[in-house]
Amino acid sequence: ASFLALHPLRKMDVVPVSLALVAFGATATTWIVNVASHAFELYFGISGLNFRILCCIILVVIPYTGRRWTRKQATIQLELDNFAVRKTVCAKEDDRRVIYGNIAALMRETGGVEAGATMDEALESFEDLVRATLPSAMIR
Repeated sequence: ASFLALHPLRKMDVVPVSLALVAFGATATTWIVNVASHAFELYFGISGLNFRILCCIILVVIPYTGRRWTRKQATIQLELDNFAVRKTVCAKEDDRRVIYGNIAALMRETGGVEAGATMDEALESFEDLVRATLPSAMIR
């Protein structure tokens, strides 16, 4: 919440955690293909295998990864469009009032709402801020 209010959006890039897994998978697949192709060339003399393995990777892994990423983007967009701070999961429900109070104080201090605004008004303003600013940062 404080990051959104205190930093301009143009300086923020959000990278989903799954992207690192995709990069690792691509690197591992490339390494396995290289090892396998060298082994097949060395032991069996089959040089065309490189091309076949590369084609399999391109025809299976890359489209799957692209579809998965596209679905993830759609899910993120839907969640942000329907964001409601009152529906968020809180690790300790006892902390929810403190968190709401901090969000309200932040919105009052940053000018998101008037100084005398109620907590509900501040939370609604925060929800509007999230819906307006985060989608463009999350989906690039």
